[in-house]
Amino acid sequence: SGQTSISFVDDCDAGRRLAEAADKPLLVVFRADWCRWSAAFSQQTLTDPAIVALADRFVCVQVDADRHSKICQRYAVSQFPTVLILDADNNELSRRSGHTLATDLKPLLRQALSPRQLAAVETPQATESVTATTDAGNQPAPVQLQTADMPGDEISR
Repeated sequence: SGQTSISFVDDCDAGRRLAEAADKPLLVVFRADWCRWSAAFSQQTLTDPAIVALADRFVCVQVDADRHSKICQRYAVSQFPTVLILDADNNELSRRSGHTLATDLKPLLRQALSPRQLAAVETPQATESVTATTDAGNQPAPVQLQTADMPGDEISR
């Protein structure tokens, strides 16, 4: 679709309803204004053309941790940025916290999409990485990450 940035809704419940209606997965980004890693994630990772193209297949929600602490608690998020990928029924597919590059996020987004949804991602930047996994005929294994190993900012309790 040639989008150059990701369109976010800032209401989790509205995002869930949109995802259910469109049968799309949810990409939920939890961020905090005081967190330098959240700023880096917004400025670098979320502007990557391949990420923008993939995100077009998701309903994207951005949660401001300071304004929506109850939503952070609901999803057990205490480190920023945190990316949650949920299916249309609100089941968690994957999660990553702390400093996240486009190369870290791409496989998480791809594995949440069906082959049909992946085929609809048409930008050249995204296509080269998409064909690497679809040609092999199998999905990449879910990535288990230890968030303690990555830089990020914690909520002080």
